[in-house]
Amino acid sequence: TPLDSIDQRQYMATSGNLKKKRALVIRLSSLGDVVLTTSALQRLSLDYEEVHYLTTPEYAGWLQGHACLSHIWTYEKSTGFSGWMKMGNVLMSLHWDAVFD
Repeated sequence: TPLDSIDQRQYMATSGNLKKKRALVIRLSSLGDVVLTTSALQRLSLDYEEVHYLTTPEYAGWLQGHACLSHIWTYEKSTGFSGWMKMGNVLMSLHWDAVFD
């Protein structure tokens, strides 16, 4: 039976305590990509206790208030490589179970 055809409570009851801790979705390139990934967030929230999203400030507003997101991280591209390294160090310290790009 596909998971899409059962509700979240039933899935959690049948899967036991198999949820992993944390997943990160990364979309920095275009609004269309950000919008398309939102359909996957519901499914990810079934498998992960926390679903985080990394995007640029210009796209973060499209994700605000999404019920399946635990946190929205923003990376300002104008900070260049040093900004990317700083963001990477912060994100790596959170020990992700999965990262989706």
